[in-house]
Amino acid sequence: MSSDKLHRKSERSAVAAFHRAAKRVEAYRKFLDANNVKADTVTDADSFSSIVPTTNKESVFAANDLPELCVDGKTSDVSAIFTSSGFSSSFSFGLDTEKSAKSGSRQIDLMLEMYLHTSSIPTLLVNALPMGIHIPATLPAVFDSSTRADSVIAVIKKAAPIYKQVILAAEQPFLKKRIDEGLYDGIYWPSYNVSVITGAEIMPENLRTYIGSILGHDPLRPESGRFILNMGVSEVGTSIGHETDDCRRLRQAARDDEELSKALLGPSSPYLPSVIQYFPQGYYIETPQDEDGQTRMVITTTSPSRPLPLIRYETGDIAKVLTCNEMGEILRSCGREDLLPTVQLPFILQWGRGKYLSLDIGAIYPEQVKEAIYAEHAVARSTTANFFMRVDSDSLQVDIQLRRGAAKSAQLEADFQRLISEWTSAEKVSVNLIPFEEFSDSLELTYQRKFRYL
Repeated sequence: MSSDKLHRKSERSAVAAFHRAAKRVEAYRKFLDANNVKADTVTDADSFSSIVPTTNKESVFAANDLPELCVDGKTSDVSAIFTSSGFSSSFSFGLDTEKSAKSGSRQIDLMLEMYLHTSSIPTLLVNALPMGIHIPATLPAVFDSSTRADSVIAVIKKAAPIYKQVILAAEQPFLKKRIDEGLYDGIYWPSYNVSVITGAEIMPENLRTYIGSILGHDPLRPESGRFILNMGVSEVGTSIGHETDDCRRLRQAARDDEELSKALLGPSSPYLPSVIQYFPQGYYIETPQDEDGQTRMVITTTSPSRPLPLIRYETGDIAKVLTCNEMGEILRSCGREDLLPTVQLPFILQWGRGKYLSLDIGAIYPEQVKEAIYAEHAVARSTTANFFMRVDSDSLQVDIQLRRGAAKSAQLEADFQRLISEWTSAEKVSVNLIPFEEFSDSLELTYQRKFRYL
């Protein structure tokens, strides 16, 4: 099916999902009544976007009990419950039935088969994501370790040798911790043919090369291992979309090609967003402009099998949606026909929440500091990559946690200061390297929650 037909079908599915929720979901009926919206005035994508108000975590989950959010109030066939990370101090929930779970499994299996051929290559998938996050894959053998670092190493040493490849799924801070510490535990990572799946935070490109250098990845030999970005939102879906090979090439080209960067990301993107292709068969994604002039992601789940539908749901992420044809037009305008997409799926550029510190010289983003930390591998290996940043007068102050056993030195502080200055617009940078055990909240740093950098 062409990209245009996929887009039109996704629009129709979103309108159908709206009417299904308006008719059969008690909480949503009340929400529409409170906002004076008549369901029969919504007839197409234009009226859907202009008439239907957006929802969010507070209006959906804080204000209602789960039965009120479910189709026909039915919860008896719910087979699984998921929660968000609780990063914002409140929780949202996703529900699955056996039928909707099979749809999620198909998407995960399709991604794994596309890049790692898991139906024909014996594969061990180590799920080191925070507790409660399930990966519904059926093709590989799955080991759920959560963020137990010792159990990850134990299964790698004992079980990985009987498989042809290993997939390690983890959020980025724990991914670095486990791979770094594996070196000190005597693991020679390239011997296990390890690929990585990660997400949750906007990934610095320098992390890809840092991790790849340890795992033995060769960009010219995909069979040596891959680094795959996945976009999931707990209450929406485990895998809404992922970084295809087209996306990876686009992102890396935008880093190196100023003309392409301005055409694709805008004239002043402070850092590289995630570049994802998503499945319009299950999700209709819009990026309306908020009152601050930012375009933010709004998702409608369109599968009729979902017990808890979400209509025009705000994720809070700054984002931009492009159809395959729109992406093609941008690339041709920059003379980059070599990057024309081969996978006919829509794109989403995702900058995350866009939090920053304000200095006189401009905004400083955690994503910029992350790129700096991973820019030189020998320097990066000295730290856990956990940090806090703050403003002191007109100076950027960055506290960086050293890895366990790493020694603090004036040279190391100078290296981090130099790198952070290079990767941000800060003219004055002060770096404080903090021993592992003395870092704020280090005893509570179990990698079960997203880290707060500000």
